[in-house]
Amino acid sequence: MDLAAAVGQVIRMTRQNLILTQQDLAEIVGMHFTAVGRVERGEWQARLKTLDSVANGLGIPLSELIRQAEELRRLRVGGPAAHRAEGL
Repeated sequence: MDLAAAVGQVIRMTRQNLILTQQDLAEIVGMHFTAVGRVERGEWQARLKTLDSVANGLGIPLSELIRQAEELRRLRVGGPAAHRAEGL
C-alpha cells in the first residue's frame, strides 16, 4: 500500500468516526467534496498544506495522521506474522 492510499484510508476512517460526510469535511476545510473523495481513495497526492487543513478539520495533528497512515502501511505490508518475527 502506498502512502497516499494509507493517508486516504486514515482520513476516511477518521471522518466516518466523526459522522461527517465528504461534503461536511469539504466545507470545513474549503475543498470540493470530489477532491476529498479522491484523497480518500488515494487517487490524488495532496499537498502538505492540504493534508494539514484536512487533519485540522478532523481535529487531529498532521503528525498523527501520518503516524496512523504509516502504521496502517506497516500492518498491511508485513501482516501479523512479520510483526511476531520482529518481536512486536
